Amino acid sequence: MTGSALHWLFNLKKMGRVDTTIRANVPTYAVFRDPAGYLTYVAYNAGSADRLVSFTDGFSFSVGPRQTRSHSTSPVNPEAPVVLLLTNKTSGKAPLTIQFTGSQSFDPNGRPITFAWSFAGVGTSTAADTTVAFTTVGDHWVHLTVTNSIALASCESVLVSVLPSGTPYFGTPAAMPGRIEAENYDLGGEGRAYHDVNTNNIGLVYRTSEGVDLEGAAGGGYDVYWIVAGEWLEYTFSVAQTGYYDIIPYVATVPGFGNFILSVDNVDVSGKRSVTSTGGWQFWSPKRVERVLLTAGTHIMRFDFDSDTDKTGWLFSLNYIDVEFVSPAGVADGVTPRAFGLSRSYPNPSNARTSIEYVLPAEGPVRLAVYDACGRQVRVLADRRMQAGTHMAAWDGRDDGGKRLASGVYFVRFEAAGMAQVGKLVLFK
Repeated sequence: MTGSALHWLFNLKKMGRVDTTIRANVPTYAVFRDPAGYLTYVAYNAGSADRLVSFTDGFSFSVGPRQTRSHSTSPVNPEAPVVLLLTNKTSGKAPLTIQFTGSQSFDPNGRPITFAWSFAGVGTSTAADTTVAFTTVGDHWVHLTVTNSIALASCESVLVSVLPSGTPYFGTPAAMPGRIEAENYDLGGEGRAYHDVNTNNIGLVYRTSEGVDLEGAAGGGYDVYWIVAGEWLEYTFSVAQTGYYDIIPYVATVPGFGNFILSVDNVDVSGKRSVTSTGGWQFWSPKRVERVLLTAGTHIMRFDFDSDTDKTGWLFSLNYIDVEFVSPAGVADGVTPRAFGLSRSYPNPSNARTSIEYVLPAEGPVRLAVYDACGRQVRVLADRRMQAGTHMAAWDGRDDGGKRLASGVYFVRFEAAGMAQVGKLVLFK
């Protein structure tokens, strides 16, 4: 972004919105009110002599001939830096990972600036841009203070909301391998267990007080129908054994304009999957998502529905989801070994350097990063495309700036092939 564009953004931000309740005695004028309530008056004098411009709130100033004049009531020091705090999101389910950008901030006079982030309940950072994972449900205020070389500071804040999840429909997580009926999505209501574009259950045959549209399915039971772009559903389930599983939703559609993304524990495991025509609204077809690595325990499965072309129409229906066990983690399925993820870290605990081994089943992009116990990213060890096979990364206990980190528990997160794994590292001095 160019300097002129930054200053333009600053001026818009500083002035705020047009206040139409205040008028002036000249035809060309404007009054802006910023979020703090301060006003900026702007007026143009088209005449050939000085003119006193009066506003209906009692403020006035003199404007020279054929000139524009402005005045702000804000006490902000024009020598202070300007904060531009940007995020890629501000709400979502835990773990909620957000990219915070402060590097677009600037000093109007070109002075050097420094950054001080404060993440309520999570920690702090002095980086211009940073990534933080929030795991506690609730609201978290994030503050960014930018200070210039003459010790003048400006602050901007944003509220991050970690949304709660629902609870299993039958009280306990659905035990997998097995089948989850689509109509038995989690309890909790709109915004917590599901999102539907309208509040009415169109079918009125099951769970009639909720907004998800349900109808009777051929062969018995119910299905979720009238799925529209922007809607989503969540299901809580559990597996007893760590390993690879296939997750297979059964869908039906005539137009074939829709798609879905399947996530497990807020991690995309499928990518965008198109749902093409099955030949009828009750002709069910499987959309297999293969080899999803699940650890033993409870998980939340989420379907996000969308369309590239139809944002308002009925896209497809969902009848049930089968979860099939494929193989234990790291064990061949009888055809080709397809191990994936973190293998081992050694020595662990470590007081100087630890080696992190990981395995890729196929060529593709890989990201390996270290986070502290507060969820802050402290070091990126790999972020590039790699060949299939076993790889090794070393961590010397320092952050991306080369600073030696304190003793404690850290986490290494491995992301590849649309999946993610987290391992624990212990650092001591």
